[in-house]
Amino acid sequence: MAVLGLASTGRAVCRFLLREGATVLGLDQKDTLLMQEIVKPLVEAGVTVRLGPHRSEDFRGVDVLVLSPGVSISHPTIKEVSNRIPVWSEIELAYRHLKAPIIGVTGTNGKSTTTVLIGKILEAAGKRVFTGGNLGTPLIEAVGGSWDWIVCEISSFQLEAIREFRPKIGVFLNITDDHLDRHKDFNEYFDAKKRLFEHQRSEDFAVINLDDPLLADWARALSASLIGTSRLRSTSPGAFLRGDELVYGDTRVEESYPLAEANLKGVHNIENMLASIAAARLAFCPPDAIRSVLKTFQPLPHRMEWVGAVKGVDFYDDSKATNVGAVIRAIESMTPTTGEMPREGRSPERLTRKTVLILGGLDKGGDFGLIASQSDRIRHAVLIGQARQRLEEALRGRVETSPAGSMGEAVRSAWKSAEEGDAVLLSPACASFDMFKSYKDRGEQFCEAVRKLAAEVSASGREGSQARKTGSKPSDGGTAKSPKGVYEARMH
Repeated sequence: MAVLGLASTGRAVCRFLLREGATVLGLDQKDTLLMQEIVKPLVEAGVTVRLGPHRSEDFRGVDVLVLSPGVSISHPTIKEVSNRIPVWSEIELAYRHLKAPIIGVTGTNGKSTTTVLIGKILEAAGKRVFTGGNLGTPLIEAVGGSWDWIVCEISSFQLEAIREFRPKIGVFLNITDDHLDRHKDFNEYFDAKKRLFEHQRSEDFAVINLDDPLLADWARALSASLIGTSRLRSTSPGAFLRGDELVYGDTRVEESYPLAEANLKGVHNIENMLASIAAARLAFCPPDAIRSVLKTFQPLPHRMEWVGAVKGVDFYDDSKATNVGAVIRAIESMTPTTGEMPREGRSPERLTRKTVLILGGLDKGGDFGLIASQSDRIRHAVLIGQARQRLEEALRGRVETSPAGSMGEAVRSAWKSAEEGDAVLLSPACASFDMFKSYKDRGEQFCEAVRKLAAEVSASGREGSQARKTGSKPSDGGTAKSPKGVYEARMH
């Protein structure tokens, strides 16, 4: 068997195949000293490794080709060899060796939060759970474990090369433009996402966000039992928002979960919680387990995370927002309505605040013009990275913008553009790899820049600011004083 792409997932597949007694060929087009060092343990374990450009002759004698998520099935060499060799994604290989039922979560935004939240609820219900997939631990790592349920985040990349993969419960959160640097257009991207449900049967379940008209229309033809979710109207069977309660119901039962008790805030997280409640109930989790987890679940890092405040201006790290849809949801959550941010302690005048955005990075082909539709909520946008010029063109005449050459410069410029009570929001709408190692690195540099800004403001004799440790909440005005009276940054 051959494995194409030797990043973390590809290496995990190689190790699994070796344990299964297969003869393994590993290929990666990167031929650098770093890659040679990375694959050295595979070579020592018995994998034949070939680095450099892919050639069709490299695949002679291969009976199955397994693709890592980073390798596109539309690569010319892959298209050529697929005529004679079965091409599988990593999740297809894993599925064929897994025994536990799968809850698969896809969509453009909210996948990681929903996946982890479902996993935590199942754990609270006493179930043995593997939680992984696209959010971190490859699904192949679940093979061989004694699990009651497998909960996995699944990307469009992973779904390109499935043949039989079939989740017992499939969750589709939303669909907006993303990854158009890999998919030729939105329709191809949407089609890839739909494949999560391609092999489901009538005894399986599809949890679908019916507020998304594209999903609602498409879901009518599904073979699986449809379980709807909605913030806008009641749906049965399904989960929906009614006033200040999250409700789950079907023909037999209706139960509610107070929104005020949930630790997650924001429009986007209402949708994530509704989907999680529905999936958990379908997996036979009792309501008490759901309530306990909703009360204590912490937002994942770099997803609408409150970092601190400087002179009454709040700073939020949403570095994981790598597409336009995620940015729009983040902006909407900055102006509170039911269940939205900011958290308790805000005075009424804070509810009219505006957002100063930090946007930009490696362009993924999204429609930046959609951000301008939120212009009444945006005070200013600071633009960084490779996509800066296209962002400026898309926002021109609607949103005031300024450029920045570094994260430190962007944070200072955003703070100067904000008024007291506003929020500075790092929500880039782009990938990070032009200026940073990853979205995590981008978020950490943002937090460090905020810390430095607060220290400079305090040292200058102006009113300083303090920020929380991880897990605490902003108080009135966005300032949480530490015992020492100094700024405390998030620590990971």
